[in-house]
Amino acid sequence: MKKQDIKAISSIKVLALDMIDKAGSGHPGIVLGAAPILYALYKDHLNVLPSKPNWFNRDRFVMSAGHGSALLYSLLYHAGFEIEMEEIKNFRQQYDRRNLQLHRQEG
Repeated sequence: MKKQDIKAISSIKVLALDMIDKAGSGHPGIVLGAAPILYALYKDHLNVLPSKPNWFNRDRFVMSAGHGSALLYSLLYHAGFEIEMEEIKNFRQQYDRRNLQLHRQEG
């Protein structure tokens, strides 16, 4: 793995862990364990264009582990999809504009 890939994965992890910490919701295990897998998937295998998210022929990725949604949003942010840092900061907060929560953990 190249040094730039390691840096990118580390950045994805740190942002996702910060999101989970601030929200007080989510699970860090999936962030730490799956970040390299999702990074490789988006970088080397999926056919997507962040500048054209509704492109008909794009590959689709469905992540059913809602407790790992912070990882997915961090990855999409780093990949250049239209997610603003302000939205990342408001992940799972009451004033979250886009409602960036796939699975709310209560308790």
